[in-house]
Amino acid sequence: MTNPWVGLSLVLGVDAVLLASIYAVGRFGRLPNEVMRKLIHLSTTTVSLPFAWIFQDLWPPFLLAGIALAVMGLARVPALQGVVDGYNVGQSLRRDTWGEFYYPIAIALLYAATRGAPLDYAVPLFAIGFGDAAAAVIGKAYGRLRYRTAGRDIKSVEGSLAFLFVAFAGGWAILGFRPGLSAGEAGLLALTVGLYMALLEAIAWHGTDNLLSPFGGLLILRLLADAGAGSLLLQASLVTASAILLAAWLFRPWPAFRPA
Repeated sequence: MTNPWVGLSLVLGVDAVLLASIYAVGRFGRLPNEVMRKLIHLSTTTVSLPFAWIFQDLWPPFLLAGIALAVMGLARVPALQGVVDGYNVGQSLRRDTWGEFYYPIAIALLYAATRGAPLDYAVPLFAIGFGDAAAAVIGKAYGRLRYRTAGRDIKSVEGSLAFLFVAFAGGWAILGFRPGLSAGEAGLLALTVGLYMALLEAIAWHGTDNLLSPFGGLLILRLLADAGAGSLLLQASLVTASAILLAAWLFRPWPAFRPA
């Protein structure tokens, strides 16, 4: 798309429709704050994935990131809390974390770092956008093996595995469009990237996974861009072994809370 203003209008229009739908559901359905937060996270990911195909200039994604930061900043202003609370979204944005602010910054920087390589942009963004939501949902519903990050955040092994599965499946599907890469090679590369991103997501705290994980995934994509099947298999095995060793060293069970 050559006209950036057309692209901006399209992105803002779709985003407005998605957010209005989420706010309406949150207001009338009284969804939990965590669900609201993840729905907003997913809507941001959905409208951001086509950036590499919609925009050619650097400034539109950074302008959109600035708009998102301004809106989220206003949501934390005490005088405006009554307005957003009516949509059950105010509390979802006022958390003891800066992850919501890191995310649009990460999207803009990821776009800038991958200009001319849209698949390299889409793979880590899909993983952190949809994988993070899957980790939250699965971890909340089925998480039994809990652990703490260095920042004292509580996460679960089940949630981390859900992140890995989504990152791997999405990455494999996207990398299948890369010329010269067989289906097997795409799968091995997606597995390596997914494992690395899942590790970074697991150990990050206070929302820093929104910055660390996608750029870790991009680094692996770039380092293994020209690797053959044998090298990819070796790398996937090494990352898997590293993940097992790191989990054995860092894992600290966090028992389920029981009423007194």
